[in-house]
Amino acid sequence: TDAMITWMITRTGFALLWPRSALPWIEQPLGGELLLTRAAAERLLSDPRVRRQSDWGIDTLYTFSMVAHGLPIYEIYIDAGKLHKLYGALTDLKTMLIECFSAVQGLKDEDVPAGTVHHFEYPGPVRQEVKERVGYDFERTLWLLREKWTDRQVELLGLFPRPVREGMLACREYPRFSFMDEDAWAETYLVLLERFDPADADWKELLFKLWIARVLQYTTAVALRGYDHALHYLHRMVARYVHRALVGGSAA
Repeated sequence: TDAMITWMITRTGFALLWPRSALPWIEQPLGGELLLTRAAAERLLSDPRVRRQSDWGIDTLYTFSMVAHGLPIYEIYIDAGKLHKLYGALTDLKTMLIECFSAVQGLKDEDVPAGTVHHFEYPGPVRQEVKERVGYDFERTLWLLREKWTDRQVELLGLFPRPVREGMLACREYPRFSFMDEDAWAETYLVLLERFDPADADWKELLFKLWIARVLQYTTAVALRGYDHALHYLHRMVARYVHRALVGGSAA
């Protein structure tokens, strides 16, 4: 669902690229529900990176620009806005996925200062209908891993770590995803940051398949154990990615 783009694309990228900044700890990339001071609005409007973005990646650019300019951020949970629609197969989110990843990739060489003021108002109890449903059609999504393979995509898999390469190649015969745990996803993400071409149809299809494998692995290994467990896991995942980036010396 939308949240799997937030966590596996945007927040993963923020953690791996700018671990010393406030970016990894912002719960939800800033979107349409914004209240801005005049000074903040003027700062965003003056940022050419924001003005150039006109697709699903705009939330990422708003968020990045706010932190890059040192503007304070206060997040508040709006209960009525958290119940998203149910999706069919995750093809519904393919364009959003590609545009959001491309937005992060386009910023990867930018510097972001530490020390941005970020306050988060913790939510109250979550409604049961939010806790109890999987937001997409698992079976229909699973079989997408077998579809639309090309020789070029097989060639591109040679850029990825062996477990990912072998796991994805096996999907051509029968879909599988258990190999795409959070460590494999981090390694995959770093390759994508360097090599993904948003103008290349095979790269876009491969990104989609790789993300599907990660979402399916997360769904079965984590999400089905319950909402509270899943949310705790996701926060710890981001923290582990921050630690990985700092220890690995890849911090901006």
